[in-house]
Amino acid sequence: MNMEYLSYNLEVKDSELTVAVTATSKQGIRKIDFYEEEGIVQIGVRSVPKSFLFDNTANDSFTASEDIRQVWIGDRIIWANGEMISPLTASLYEVYNPYVGNMPSNGKIVTVLNMAAYTGNFQNELQTTNAPYTWKMILEHDFSKEREEALQERLKIYSYILLADIGNLDEVLYEYTIDGIPKKLSVTSEQASEYAGVDIKSVGEDINRLEKLVRKTGLSNIVYGGVAVESNAQVDFSFASNTEQLPGFTVINYADDDIYGMELQVKSGSTTAKQATVEANGNPYVQGQSIEFQMLPEDFEKKIKDGDQGRMELWITDQNGKKSKVQGEVNVDIIWGTQYRLNLSGNAESGYFLGH
Repeated sequence: MNMEYLSYNLEVKDSELTVAVTATSKQGIRKIDFYEEEGIVQIGVRSVPKSFLFDNTANDSFTASEDIRQVWIGDRIIWANGEMISPLTASLYEVYNPYVGNMPSNGKIVTVLNMAAYTGNFQNELQTTNAPYTWKMILEHDFSKEREEALQERLKIYSYILLADIGNLDEVLYEYTIDGIPKKLSVTSEQASEYAGVDIKSVGEDINRLEKLVRKTGLSNIVYGGVAVESNAQVDFSFASNTEQLPGFTVINYADDDIYGMELQVKSGSTTAKQATVEANGNPYVQGQSIEFQMLPEDFEKKIKDGDQGRMELWITDQNGKKSKVQGEVNVDIIWGTQYRLNLSGNAESGYFLGH
């Protein structure tokens, strides 16, 4: 099974490993395989069509021949040297680029960070003739004065990751406009090292240092599905048209049981916006159906500025009208004009949770 359709919970102690997995697709889990080599354990999950013989959850244990250093599921590292590794960190680790002159590899990092969802489109200029090697990004979007401070902070955070994940990159430059006025921002390796607390060039190829940096930036959106399952969910930030400056929310229904209603709560500081929806004629939502929510400024009790921290919570209603909160929350920066996408999976018996 592809990691995109799996949530997991993992425990490792010395040479002992226990894993519980849940398929967020319509597949059943047939078997969990383990492969070991020099303290690295690879987990493979085999799937079959879901039936009364094969449920969408399974768990198993494994004893390695030596203390475990890393654990992978499929092509993703999920645990290393005593700590869980977030999906964002794992993806950045996979696309580490030694040379900034390799623009396609630079693009992979930008894609993993989903930068364009925040910045809009931008043009690139590289200076690789002589050190210091520089990557300039010229943002096409004109940002408002109200968004300037949040924009600068986010651009700095992107720079820290880029300087860690590109071996010989010395400086990241941004050119952009605020209400039509040209602005510049520069972030150097020295500044990134000061932020990280270690030499930034020692971070990109060290999975644990990279995880610490990603956690410090706050870019890693991990949703915990409660005691039974740790979801490897990330929010999908899809850049929206600037003519529609409203935050939209899409919940895709992959729940095993019938869901008759949803309520999305978006909290930021002391203010909360709520929207509830039900299907026409009292019918349940179809599996795979997208349920759309769109918040208006007046839905919030207080004004929400671009870049304010928000927390999304989902409540569901069953056939009997019983309302229950879905396990897990998603923390994001609320950006007006951005679409946020989540998946709902699980069931009443094992618990509902937010998937990837």
